[in-house]
Amino acid sequence: MPKNGLLPATNYLAPSLIVPISAYAPNIAFGPTTNPIITPNDICSIFNLEIPSSALGKTCTLEFLFPSFPTQTEYPYMFGGPGHFTFTGYAFGSGATAKTTYNNQPPAGPSPPQPPSTLMPGNAVPYW
Repeated sequence: MPKNGLLPATNYLAPSLIVPISAYAPNIAFGPTTNPIITPNDICSIFNLEIPSSALGKTCTLEFLFPSFPTQTEYPYMFGGPGHFTFTGYAFGSGATAKTTYNNQPPAGPSPPQPPSTLMPGNAVPYW
């Protein structure tokens, strides 16, 4: 472990599962996706992050990477609106499954500090 207790900056975790859920269709399971969907006041995406046991006692930083378009050409996206997002923390040890819906999403957990009030393409925002 580094002397400061932080994980090395080169260790990145990708989501093990991304599942969209909808407030307007609260009982529909949309299943896993590789392209997260977020729409105002309706669809959000749950990201499962499996932190290895080797990270016990270390500090992790969650960073929201929002690449500029067209820089990110492999996975193009559409973005519109003012860029206001809300992030919700779920209970440790819980996570989404392919059958997760808005009405059976994981239990709430600690809510990390909020990111800046506006997120725009071309930014990497430290979140937690």
